[in-house]
Amino acid sequence: MTCFQFGVLPANLSPEDWPEKMKMLVTQETGRDAPGILSIYDDKGIKRFELSIDTSQGYQCRAGLELPRAGLRLMSAWGEDGRPIKLRALSIPLR
Repeated sequence: MTCFQFGVLPANLSPEDWPEKMKMLVTQETGRDAPGILSIYDDKGIKRFELSIDTSQGYQCRAGLELPRAGLRLMSAWGEDGRPIKLRALSIPLR
């Protein structure tokens, strides 16, 4: 997660809380031809984000990690109370 620029997220999504509060990561398959969705939960077990991998520009290797060149796409977000947050489509680039 440290390979991506989560600072581009709007302030109401609290990206500064990530190191302390965003601890559980779960990958969900969405189908054979569709990319998986990365669901991120906070330390209380509340789903906070759904991200997809943007494969449109392929991948690059960095320090032994294979990363998507175009970064991630923020698909959905929820507040600390579990309520959905309305947002526009947003890309999260690599650092």
